[in-house]
Amino acid sequence: MNNHQESSFHPLGNFLNPALALLGQGLRKSPIGQKLNFANHPYLCKGLTMNFFILFLLLSTSVLALKPHTATYTLSMLDFEIAEVNIALHKVNGVYTYTLEAETQGLAALIKDYQIRSKSVFTINQFGIHSQHYQNFERDGDDIKKDIDIRLDNTQVDPLNQTLAISNALEKNPNKKDFYFLLNDGKKVVKKHYQQVHNNDNNLIKIVSSEGNLEVYFSRSKHYIPTLIRRKKITYRLNTLHY
Repeated sequence: MNNHQESSFHPLGNFLNPALALLGQGLRKSPIGQKLNFANHPYLCKGLTMNFFILFLLLSTSVLALKPHTATYTLSMLDFEIAEVNIALHKVNGVYTYTLEAETQGLAALIKDYQIRSKSVFTINQFGIHSQHYQNFERDGDDIKKDIDIRLDNTQVDPLNQTLAISNALEKNPNKKDFYFLLNDGKKVVKKHYQQVHNNDNNLIKIVSSEGNLEVYFSRSKHYIPTLIRRKKITYRLNTLHY
């Protein structure tokens, strides 16, 4: 698989770092009530890498229908909560502003103190989302890992609003099967392809990446907001929603 394929749904593309599996194993093997000694488990720190926490951009990931709202998501692995993500979508004079704030919490924060703040500004017409401005700031402890600030061609989507583009398309046509985008992440522009596949739950529309390694479920009853994102043992689940 080439680098462009690895960046599917951008924030989700690299979050299954093999070391995360070791994180789950280490937690399961620790006796209940025993204090976890990180010095004895160096792989725990290595597992929660910068690439993993780019996942919070989902929120591509990430990731709401175009009815203004606020929401929170919980990121978990093997029922172990790693982070909380707060998102908000606002609309003023026809211009949308979509923001995301995320940081590790609980035990995961002791392993890796990581924070992300992102912002996407765009408009919408009959052809879909037209991106204008994308910003992404990431901090690992006291170190700045990313500080992106770009203006986009209006035919492109960014890592934060690409699932909004799918939500917008589904609102117009819930039966749409294929979704094609030009994704600009500040480093390169790549072609992305997502597909709608059969799902037994009539309320949830299942969208998968063309590589078949990612599932996103959009809720008809919640204005096509994604309620669940899944990849192997990692889940990104809607917690609260307010319009």
